[in-house]
Amino acid sequence: MLSAQNVTKKYGKKNVLSDVTIQVNPGEIVAILGENGSGKSTLLKIIAGFIPCDSGSVHISGDFGYCPQDVLLYDFLTVEENIELFEHAYKRNCSQTVQCLLEAFDLQKFLKQPVSELSGGTRQKLNLIIGMMHEPSLLLLDEPYQGFDRRSYMQYQQIVKTFINKGNSIICVVHLLGSDDFFTRALELRNGKLMEDKTYGS
Repeated sequence: MLSAQNVTKKYGKKNVLSDVTIQVNPGEIVAILGENGSGKSTLLKIIAGFIPCDSGSVHISGDFGYCPQDVLLYDFLTVEENIELFEHAYKRNCSQTVQCLLEAFDLQKFLKQPVSELSGGTRQKLNLIIGMMHEPSLLLLDEPYQGFDRRSYMQYQQIVKTFINKGNSIICVVHLLGSDDFFTRALELRNGKLMEDKTYGS
């Protein structure tokens, strides 16, 4: 699904990423941890193609979806209009998947409501739906459940499990790992290097 080799990125004199290599296979959900400013979001943006790396290469097999930390929604449009806009951008009929995701997150009641009137947690759910409604092979998530309550987080877990069981893959930037997390493996960015977190699952 993903092969990133020797990815390096500097901002001024600061070496944010140093020869970062990561391989993600079908059916995997990989956590990326690190302190604030460690380069987690930068790595995701490079993988998504939003910013260039200084050196290295990124190859994605199939299409991808991207759910950024800051929601990419149009506040003046309704929930339904945002979905229709992104469906047009994806150039495919996503109605069946959208319906399943709306039901899973209990968002049908907000369809005619402007995004500007939604709570932070509801906006985050819509952001996630838009990132995965075209059923991408690889889903890039940057702290996707900010603002979720316990029930919403359980809904999120079930949706992700269904997505992974179809053979798709996920890279998920997280701040902390919980006892009920279900990642295939966890990696940590530290001093520009990406290393396996050997404490996860032990």
